[in-house]
Amino acid sequence: MSGITEGETLISQEVGVFLFDKPNIQCDTMRTINNNKRIKTPVNLLKTIINQMGYLDAEQCQELACYFPDAELIIQWGYLPREACRAVEVAHRIKEGENLQGDYVRSVWFTSSAMTKLREVLGISPA
Repeated sequence: MSGITEGETLISQEVGVFLFDKPNIQCDTMRTINNNKRIKTPVNLLKTIINQMGYLDAEQCQELACYFPDAELIIQWGYLPREACRAVEVAHRIKEGENLQGDYVRSVWFTSSAMTKLREVLGISPA
């Protein structure tokens, strides 16, 4: 597995990364899928999100916040209006909305303009 152990990062602090964020050194680099360990990378995460048409699940939100904390996401609430929020703040905002305002989250996603830019940068043609 190319010498990468759990807890190591795949990016150095000095290297610029997509969306011009500095990666958090504490990012978990391993994921278990069907009892197999897979290496997490920012590019694989972005490609998965693109394949999901820009929608994210809870685990992907945490991973995205680790690699790209300033990425803008949209939270769609059950009753409240949609809300734009930085990736690093999404989990806190959802908890706050559910506990204090009594609402629930329907979905979290990238805007269409961000998706277009991601596809362009990664060289993926629109679906």
